[in-house]
Amino acid sequence: LDSTVDHHLVMSVADPLVAVLRELEPNHRVLALPNSPTTENLAAYLHGEASRILRSLDTAPSARVLRVHVQETSVNAAAFTAR
Repeated sequence: LDSTVDHHLVMSVADPLVAVLRELEPNHRVLALPNSPTTENLAAYLHGEASRILRSLDTAPSARVLRVHVQETSVNAAAFTAR
């Protein structure tokens, strides 16, 4: 997750500036989400990515990600909980 999320600009893939940024600044870190880059959607995305990574590990086959909490500001946060 550090290489795909940490210190990245989070945008929607539908945003036309994603392509512009990638062309003008190929080394700029951009995370293009399939939907609007809200805190709620970022929590869901991180849950999916963390779950995918965890499933690929042989050391804890029954482990799973139950909940991801994203704190955007001191008064705004979102959580995604596995069903």
